[in-house]
Amino acid sequence: MIFTLLLCSAFGYLIGSVPVGFLLTRWAGMGDLRAVGSGNIGATNVLRTGSVKLAALTLGLDMAKGLVTVILSMYIIKGLMPFADGLNAICARPNHVTDMFYDPCGYTAGQMEYVLFLAGAFAVIGHMFPIWLQYKGGKGVATFFGMMIAFSTQVGLLAVGTWLVVAIITKRSSLAALVSVALTPVYMALLMLDEVLTLFSNTPTVYSAESMMPILGTVALSILIFYRHRENIVRLMAGTEPKIRVHA
Repeated sequence: MIFTLLLCSAFGYLIGSVPVGFLLTRWAGMGDLRAVGSGNIGATNVLRTGSVKLAALTLGLDMAKGLVTVILSMYIIKGLMPFADGLNAICARPNHVTDMFYDPCGYTAGQMEYVLFLAGAFAVIGHMFPIWLQYKGGKGVATFFGMMIAFSTQVGLLAVGTWLVVAIITKRSSLAALVSVALTPVYMALLMLDEVLTLFSNTPTVYSAESMMPILGTVALSILIFYRHRENIVRLMAGTEPKIRVHA
């Protein structure tokens, strides 16, 4: 399992590292996006170049990085790790050898979730710290939404919906991002409430503990995204954060 985990995480990081906004604006002859507005390579800063189409394309492709990472990682897992089968003669033995390349007893649903979530998380980290741009990238929100939609469609869509509502009301992309990202672990916990509650019952299951990983992982990613928005938070508190402006 360790090999599969490392492979999917590295795969996610490399996909996340593709600087979509930077490449699109350069190919469009707009120069270095890092010299525009906030210097960020995300869709909001691409919008400041005056191209709504490029901003929309950047947003879609940045989300796709998280989405594709999780989906393709699922196929990698299925190719490298057999699903756990209690009827397997090897697994019926009192002792078996598990190495880093192959577990003869296969993976559990919880282990699969670990790998998929971490692969998606590394896509977000890759977007924030891309190897191709000296680790100076975006803030990870769109890629975060993409990975969440693939990992848990309901949670991902709730997060995106929250962003849209807050953005429409406040006209501030950063505030919408912070609110939606902060609420995502709450949405995840509510969706998995039955499993979480069994942790505090007299009959906890193995999956009860495993269910906490994506919740805690989402909290960790949210904290990282908040850190990347630290300058925006200062401007929001000072009332100087610019509003979303769509150029005609």
